[in-house]
Amino acid sequence: MWVKLRHPLPGRTDTVPPVPKGARNWLTPAAWVAAVSGVLLLLFPCGFPNYDTIYALVWGRELAHGDRPDYGAALPPTPHPLTELWGLVTTPLGDGMIVLTMIGAYVSLGLIGFFVYRLGTIWFDRPVGAVAAAIVLTRAPFLSNGLRAYIDLPYIALCLAALLVEAKRPRAGCDRRHGSSPPSTGCTWRTRRIAATARA
Repeated sequence: MWVKLRHPLPGRTDTVPPVPKGARNWLTPAAWVAAVSGVLLLLFPCGFPNYDTIYALVWGRELAHGDRPDYGAALPPTPHPLTELWGLVTTPLGDGMIVLTMIGAYVSLGLIGFFVYRLGTIWFDRPVGAVAAAIVLTRAPFLSNGLRAYIDLPYIALCLAALLVEAKRPRAGCDRRHGSSPPSTGCTWRTRRIAATARA
C-alpha cells in the first residue's frame, strides 16, 4: 500500500528550487530582447549600417591601426566616440564587425520595446504597455533605423532605461492609487546626464 506524502521528506532533492528574484528580474527582459532580436533577424536578415555608422566604424578601425581618424574626409558625419570605440574593439573581427553591429541594432530595438512596455505598465497597466511596445516595434521609422543600424537606437534605449529607473522611484513613478499621473517630461536630471554621456 502506497501513501502519497503531502510534503517532501527532509533531504530529498527531487524538487525544483525556486528561481531567485534577482534572476527573474533579468530573465524576463533577456527573453524579451532575445525573442524580438531573433524575429527581426529572421524577417530582415539583409540589413546594413548607414552612413553615420559606417564612418564611425571606419574611424574606429583607423584607431585600432594606430592612425588618427580622418575627420577631414568629404562630408563627414558628426563623430561619436562611443561608436568609434565599438569599431576599435570589433576591428579584429574583420567583416564580423558589420554583423555584430547589425545584431547590436536589433538588440537595441528589442530593448526599446521592452522599456516602452515596462513604462506603460508602470504608468498605466500591462495591456497599455503591450500596445505601446507593439506600436513602437511595428513603426516604419524604428524598423528602418534598425535595418540600417542607426547609432541613435542604443542612445534611445539608454535614455528609456534611465527613465525606467526614475519611474520606479516613488518620487518619480506613477502611483495610480493616489491619482498621480506620469511625469510630464522624462528628462530628469539623471536621465539628462546619462543621455549626454551616451550622445557624446
